[in-house]
Amino acid sequence: MPGALLLRTTAQLDRERGDARAVNEVLTAADARPVFSSDDHGRGVTAVVSRRMRRAVVTVHGLPPLEGRDVYQLWLVSERPTSFRSLKVLGPDPAADGTSGPVVTGGLDEWSYAFTVTVEPTGGSPVPSSDAVVQLPLLALGIGS
Repeated sequence: MPGALLLRTTAQLDRERGDARAVNEVLTAADARPVFSSDDHGRGVTAVVSRRMRRAVVTVHGLPPLEGRDVYQLWLVSERPTSFRSLKVLGPDPAADGTSGPVVTGGLDEWSYAFTVTVEPTGGSPVPSSDAVVQLPLLALGIGS
């Protein structure tokens, strides 16, 4: 079994390198701009957005661990028509400091309205089933309308 373990580790390393490359591409884009939003409870969303690339690197912070079988889920909200695209199920227990991410997303367009985090059942949902825990409007970046 050592060969199988090596292949699994190599594949995982290749995936992590690809993820790091994708994050770096957005963060170093000439038009990369940071945007941040938080609530009174210290929960927030930070994104670095490249309009030219139509991509963002999103990090969520300040999320407390969830009880039971719920998870946090990150969404991209579009305005026309109103739709929600799941970006990632973040899990029930973020890092000790409440941080989750980075998540690299593409497909930002003129209708992209916000990044939103909701609480969903284990495994996530096809559409949000709860109100937003925290939200980051994209209007300040001239992405949404």
